[in-house]
Amino acid sequence: EFLLGKNLLWSMQFLSLKDDFSAIMLRELNYLDSVENDLLLEKPSVWKMLGDEVIYSVDITEDVDIKTYILAAINSILKYNNSDDKEKLLKIKGSSWLAETPVHNAIIETSCGNHRSKQNNNTIKHDHSFDVIGPSMDIGFRIAKFASKKKFIIAVELAEILTKFENASKRKNFHFFFDGEQEVKGVLDSHKYPIIWIDVLNRFQPIEEELLGLSKKEAKANRLYEFCTNFIKDNKYILQSNKVPTLDDEIYKKKYEEVCLKIYNISANSTGKQEYESNTMELDIEKIKEIFPNT
Repeated sequence: EFLLGKNLLWSMQFLSLKDDFSAIMLRELNYLDSVENDLLLEKPSVWKMLGDEVIYSVDITEDVDIKTYILAAINSILKYNNSDDKEKLLKIKGSSWLAETPVHNAIIETSCGNHRSKQNNNTIKHDHSFDVIGPSMDIGFRIAKFASKKKFIIAVELAEILTKFENASKRKNFHFFFDGEQEVKGVLDSHKYPIIWIDVLNRFQPIEEELLGLSKKEAKANRLYEFCTNFIKDNKYILQSNKVPTLDDEIYKKKYEEVCLKIYNISANSTGKQEYESNTMELDIEKIKEIFPNT
């Protein structure tokens, strides 16, 4: 009975955290969006809840929008964790990554395909109607373990885009840090992966880190951008360098059309569909593996 009550209390606190944090993030995003985009950005949705993790997703069509989403997320984490509300016993840490589809990752429909909630500027919607599989997702989930209340972990292709904008900005938006390349199981054939993070605390050092001598030197955005670009190039990495991939890029367009043709051929043979499209949602996992053999 004690364990049941304890678990129930934790569950209630966790659900409260999700709702409270979502509300804070929505306010932050609406504010930043009103300043820069006049409320044109798509709002994120709660995509998954795995244990004590809440995973949000949003479609990115312009790489310039990424800065706004990341700023909103970091500001929200800081505000939530610094709240004076004594009932908020749980603290938040965060990470973020990109997953491009359909060239390098695939979208598949889940068993709860109709579980979508309506969205407006005042609520965070829930969308459990799809899943995404592929190397970008493997990386994202694995590097999240390096996050802390201070460290907002970002994937290397996301770091490249953010440092590109930071170099061009007159105002400092982020404090970047680099923890070197570390072994991350199941990522890049077990080669070392760069652990890059943004300081959620804006250079404030908790007393625990001060006592442990964990002070780090901030990474220069221009040098970090150079490193990310070279890392992506050297590893033949999974996303187009410098920007969110678009069909204006001839190399990406060729790859995109090749994948679409594979999807078309499989769809026509297995489902009778005769539409030329990039959507993998109606294919089962075995068909997905024919298109993405490394999945």
